[in-house]
Amino acid sequence: MYSYLLFDADGTLFDFKKSEASAFSRTFRLYGMSSPSDEVYARYHSINQSLWDALDRGEVTKDYLTIERFRRLFTEFDIGAPAESFNRDYLRLLGEGDFLLDGAHGFIHALRAARPDAYMAIITNGVAATQLSRFRRSSIRDCFDSIFISEEIGATKPDVRYFNGVLAGIPGYCEAYRRETVVIGDSPAADILGANNARLASVWYNPEHRENRTAAVPTYTASSYAEIERIINA
Repeated sequence: MYSYLLFDADGTLFDFKKSEASAFSRTFRLYGMSSPSDEVYARYHSINQSLWDALDRGEVTKDYLTIERFRRLFTEFDIGAPAESFNRDYLRLLGEGDFLLDGAHGFIHALRAARPDAYMAIITNGVAATQLSRFRRSSIRDCFDSIFISEEIGATKPDVRYFNGVLAGIPGYCEAYRRETVVIGDSPAADILGANNARLASVWYNPEHRENRTAAVPTYTASSYAEIERIINA
C-alpha cells in the first residue's frame, strides 16, 4: 500500500481542456475581438503543445513559452494584439478554470476518507499563479496536503531535480519512504519518465488507451479512477 500519493493536475484530475477553451475565448473578447475560430484555436493548441514539449526537453523556459505561443499565433493569423499583455490576461482567466474531470471529485474525496493517514500532493508543471488559483478554487483542495509547482521548485517534470525538490518538501520524508511513494499522471513524457528518473513507482492514467511512444516505463497503467484506487491501495 502506497503512503505517499503524488498526483499530476491537468489531464489527471483537472479538465484543463475545458479551462483552456474558456479562458482563450474570454481573452479574445476582452481585447474587443469575437471568439476565435476553430482553426485559430486548433493552431494555438498545436503551437502551445510543441512549446510545452520543448519545455519538457529542457529546450525553452516557461517565461519564453507563455508569450511565444501567442506571438507565433498572432503573427501567423495577423492578429493585432500584444502577446505579452494578452498572455497575462489569459493566465488570469485561466486561473478561474477549476473544472475537474468527470469522477475526479468523488474519487479524491473517497480516497481521502479511506486513507486519512496518506500524504497526498499535487505535482504540476503549470504556471504557479494560475495553478494556485485553480487549485484554491477547486472542490478537492482540502483533500491534499501540498501542491508542488515546478516554477517554485526551479525545475520541471521529468527532471529528477523537480522530484527531488518535491520529496525534500514533504515533512519527515526519508529515503526509506521512496518505496512507499507513487506518481499518478496522464503524461508518459512528464509524469512517468519523471518517476522513472526519480526511482519512484508510477501509475499512468490512460483512459483513452493512448500508445506510449516515449521511453517512459510505467509501473502500472490504469484506465479509470477505480483502477488507480485498487492499485495504490493494494
